[in-house]
This record gives sequence, structure tokens and C-alpha cells, in this order.
Amino acid sequence: MKHFLVIFSICLSVSCTKKSIEKKHDEVYVISEKDSSFNLMGAQQQDYYSKFNLILGDSNKVYCFNYFNHSIANCIPSDNPPHFLNLKPSDLILLPYENIDKFIELNNDNQFSLYRSMYDIVSPYDSIKSKAFEKIMAGFASVKQKKYIIRRTTFEEDQVLYHKINHLIYYPEEINWDTTKVFFSRKKDIEQILKVSQEKFKK
Repeated sequence: MKHFLVIFSICLSVSCTKKSIEKKHDEVYVISEKDSSFNLMGAQQQDYYSKFNLILGDSNKVYCFNYFNHSIANCIPSDNPPHFLNLKPSDLILLPYENIDKFIELNNDNQFSLYRSMYDIVSPYDSIKSKAFEKIMAGFASVKQKKYIIRRTTFEEDQVLYHKINHLIYYPEEINWDTTKVFFSRKKDIEQILKVSQEKFKK
């Protein structure tokens, strides 16, 4: 999760969201249900996140974290909450604004266009007005990246991003976890984080 690597993988071909990529100058982009959720045969809870997740922070800051699973089918399932990742503030890497398009270019797989890297563009708000968003779109256009998802931050991303931006020490067991918004699947996380949190908040 902490390293940005270009990984070549042979996976099942799937149909994800396709959008026409246009530069939007001083426009507000409103995240719609069509952007953030749709049905995909075979999608599982852990497929909520893409390989590269670009979180739009305050101002023009963009934070990136990697998520790797066994499939290129990183599309958001419509019914299930995302799995708990045990994401940490140190996993969110700040991308310099002036190098966002270069990052996209370096992590682009030109050889296998059907299996190119997948991206989530993630916003803490329902609407986006950000020069960083425009720069991401320009980067996608330059490498002909047509498959990506624009979505709201998950409950877990919100907690981690808040601690990252405010330079706070993060202890996941100190978070009042909403299990309708995040799914704990690993026994270790349930025992050491969820149960401790529930006891603290008397759930």
C-alpha cells in the first residue's frame, strides 16, 4: 500500500464506468449515484477501492494510497459497505500538485490498454471544485485513461484523512466505527479494533 509500483497483471476483462474526459474550468462537478455505484457481476466488498485512490484534500492537495486485490474489477458494489482496510495516515502520500499528471503518466500501462491501472477519484464532499481535479482529468486525457470512478470518501477514509490533515495521532480502536458503513471481516481487526471501540462507546 505504501509503494507506487506499476504492476502488470492478467485479469478478467470487465466493463467499468466509461466517461468522456474533458477539462472543466471553474465548474462544479456534482458526484452522482451513477458515478459512485453500479452493479457488476462478481463484484465483492473488497472491490470497493481501486489500485490507485486519489483523495482530494483541502485546497489543491491530493493524497494517494494503493490498494491491491486479485482482480482488475475494482468497481463499487451497490449494496455492501467497503471492507475495513486498517488504513493509516502514513499510507496517504501527498502528491505535489505540479506532478499529478506526471504520476498518472508514470503509472500508466500503455502496452495492455484493456488492463491499465484503475483509479478512484475521491472527494469528502458531494461536489467538486478543484484545480487538482482538473489536473487529474488532464492527466487521464493525456494517457487516454477512460475507466475510473468518482466517489465520496468512505467512512474509514474520512477518519484517516482528518487525522492526516490535522497531524493527529491515529488509533483506529479510538474511532466510533459505524458498522453500517464499514465491514470488519478479519478476526484480528474484530478482536483488536472493533470490539475495543464498541466497548469504549458502549455499543
